[in-house]
Amino acid sequence: MRFRRHLSHSLLLLLTMATWAALSWGQSGSTGALTGTVSDPTGAVIPGVTVTATNSGTNQARSAVTADDGVYRIPLLDPGIYRVRSVCRVSRPAPPA
Repeated sequence: MRFRRHLSHSLLLLLTMATWAALSWGQSGSTGALTGTVSDPTGAVIPGVTVTATNSGTNQARSAVTADDGVYRIPLLDPGIYRVRSVCRVSRPAPPA
């Protein structure tokens, strides 16, 4: 009887430690993210802007497009120095005929 109790406590402890190890392993990522808001000089947000972050060391680029609130997020960036560029495609109304 004592052996079973000791065994069940040991298994519970082992399961708890394995769970903690798995959770901490998931937290040890080595990537970051770039988040921001694109706005004009008056402070109005600009949706639909393509924002590109290019790693200066590897020349690897990742892009995102701003949402309706002007916010963009580029996840999973490796550590390094980045150049950030934004491009806004403006559609102009057609001139009167």
